[in-house]
Amino acid sequence: MDSIDIFIDSDLDISFRAMTREGITDDDCDNLINSLLVVKGGYQDKDCIPKKLVNVFIDMLLYLWHCLEQQENIYNNIEQANKLKYLVNQLQYIASSMTAS
Repeated sequence: MDSIDIFIDSDLDISFRAMTREGITDDDCDNLINSLLVVKGGYQDKDCIPKKLVNVFIDMLLYLWHCLEQQENIYNNIEQANKLKYLVNQLQYIASSMTAS
């Protein structure tokens, strides 16, 4: 399994829990962030990144943002909403640094 597949697996692991009332753990966040950092390391000196990664990343951010809003507005779980905000911000930062020249 390559680093993108590991990142995708980490995303799938977190996706279901992000939508539940219980939400995600700090370990879930760390695993997803760390898996993207590994991907970043593999593409740091490349001129482009695979479409597969871009597509998954776009879908993932939209989904996590939806989960964040659900945690905040439906479940009134501000702790989970803040955890998801942190996660989304970290992932966006890493992705932005991957595409910066």
